[in-house]
Amino acid sequence: MSTRVAGTVDADSVRFLRHLARVHISQQRGGEVALLSDFADLEAPESNDAQDLTADRLVWLGCIDDVAVGYVSAQILQLTDGYALCQIREMFVESEAREIGVGELLMKCVTQWAQERGCGGIDATAMPGDRETKNFFETFGLVARAITVHQDLRGT
Repeated sequence: MSTRVAGTVDADSVRFLRHLARVHISQQRGGEVALLSDFADLEAPESNDAQDLTADRLVWLGCIDDVAVGYVSAQILQLTDGYALCQIREMFVESEAREIGVGELLMKCVTQWAQERGCGGIDATAMPGDRETKNFFETFGLVARAITVHQDLRGT
């Protein structure tokens, strides 16, 4: 297993993994609205300069034998009072590649990058009821700091 910063040559792999991620999210409670709001404005993370680790936004690939089976997209947000926050915008590992360490390697990349950039914390999103994702993030010390609630008004 290995990780690497995604470059333009990885565009097809990233698009494929993002498609799988969106299918997964669409099946989660709240997924439809999340895809329309939280993920709608994200540009395709395929334009990385693989050499530019100082960028404020990067995408890493998790690979098995040079085949991309997961990815993480993260960005640095400069908040008030000089606080820098690393925000994991997207993270996905193919179901067949889970439980073998690909996600852990991706999280280590993001954590190291965030620390090197002087971030005070890391945020990520887990869909309601997605205990596997929540538990995964908790193993890295991420804990809930806010809960978003929603009412669907279309059926009323």
